[in-house]
This record gives sequence, C-alpha cells and structure tokens, in this order.
Amino acid sequence: MKTLLVLLAVLLTPCILSAQNATHPKQLHTPGITQLIETRNGKTSCWGMLIQLDKLKFNRTIGIDELDIRDGKYVRDMKPILIWEVSKNGKSLVIKFKPGMGDFGSGNDVTVRINGSAFTTNPEQTYVFALSTDRL
Repeated sequence: MKTLLVLLAVLLTPCILSAQNATHPKQLHTPGITQLIETRNGKTSCWGMLIQLDKLKFNRTIGIDELDIRDGKYVRDMKPILIWEVSKNGKSLVIKFKPGMGDFGSGNDVTVRINGSAFTTNPEQTYVFALSTDRL
C-alpha cells in the first residue's frame, strides 16, 4: 500500500502544480503543458496552465496577437480574462486567470496556439498545446 501511494505521488506530481511552482518553472523539466492548480478564496481548482519548452525559447514578452487561447466548452477567446508571463530563462510560459475572473470549472479543456513569432528563433509554424482542465 505504501509503495502504491509513493508511485501515485510520483505519477501525479508533474500534473498538479502549485502557485509556488508557477513562479519557479525551472522545477519542472518535462516539456509540454500542465495544469496550474491553486487555491483561491478557499477553492482549489485549475486556474491556469504552464507550458514548458525543451529546445525552443520564448521571447521575453508575448503579444496578445501571438496567442490564441480557447476553452473547449464554449469555444471562446479567453485572452481578455487571462494573464501570461514568460520565465526569465525563456523556457516556460505561465498562463492564468486574472484575480476575480473564475476558473476552468469541470468538464472543460483548453487549447493554446502560439505563433512562431513568439519564439526567439521565429520558427515558421504555430505550436498547439491542449489540456484537460479537470483536476486529477
């Protein structure tokens, strides 16, 4: 039983991030997209996501026209209610709800499209990241 709990903790840890991990994305080394789980006003939920890169680097800032962020439930543009920030090393991007703007709720997913112009090398393609926002 103890081994099973340790195995579950090891498997689930990369999927569930705290607000502390969001401010220190270098702690996560696996490229891809993961949930940003926070507790706000006593409610623990998926309040955003973390995109971690391996070989590419983000520009220091990413413009509103370089991102497309849509939820799957209502297929709406979510940028007006979100904030995003690139880490100092350019390897990660934290995207989360502005204070007072809610969370992803249940039965939802999000798709993030990032134009090549958002990267330091300007690859001639759009990168797409998708994530279920239901808490694990």
